[in-house]
Amino acid sequence: MTNPPSTCWIQPGLGLGCVMTISSPQYVWTLFTKPIGGALGTTPAVLQVTFSLPEHMIT
Repeated sequence: MTNPPSTCWIQPGLGLGCVMTISSPQYVWTLFTKPIGGALGTTPAVLQVTFSLPEHMIT
């Protein structure tokens, strides 16, 4: 069974949308890790755990 040409681009389009959505927060996170860690006096590992816990609680 083949898909019509109009629907074969839905999955790649959604995948691209997902990549574009997550790439901005990932980039911003790398910019703010050192300043936040310096202000709070903590390590990047502790920051990662602290900010990932609410994400895992939501999902």
